[in-house]
Amino acid sequence: MKLSAYIVIGVVALMGSSVSHAGFSGALSDIAAASSQEKIAYANSASAEMSVALKKITRMTSEAERAQDDEKLQCLHTRLASVTAVQSVAELAVVSMVDAISEGEDSVADREFLKVVVALNNTRQLTSEAESCGYESLIRSGETSVTVEGGVFEEDDDTQPAEFDIDVGFDPPEASPFY
Repeated sequence: MKLSAYIVIGVVALMGSSVSHAGFSGALSDIAAASSQEKIAYANSASAEMSVALKKITRMTSEAERAQDDEKLQCLHTRLASVTAVQSVAELAVVSMVDAISEGEDSVADREFLKVVVALNNTRQLTSEAESCGYESLIRSGETSVTVEGGVFEEDDDTQPAEFDIDVGFDPPEASPFY
């Protein structure tokens, strides 16, 4: 295990999860303005959030397997694979970011930090999609009948239908050229 991995673990232990994600959701200029410690703390809290999301989707997949809901299971497997891939990219980005910070390469650290931010946003989106898996079966097609009662009908209605007697001199083409 690299020295940078120990640094990441040490920073997490020291700072806890007191870093808010709200400060980094704005413009990209905020990334450069954040301190190295803030970036590391954010990256670690983002990694923790992604791990929780992965566990949640895994649990939902197990429940779908027990319920033998094939449609929901397929939907969840797709999201689970995506979250796993995004999480592995984020973990590598955290390690690379810490290495870049220790070597003083701010542009590389910013790029790796941006990967973590994007990975967290993707994970949140995929988790939301996973939570909605299976609800497609609740939507049914068919006919809907609506009966409207009431309204005011006046006998002296003075509205007139509009007359559109416009002649442009030619007929419009058929709907399809192959018709």
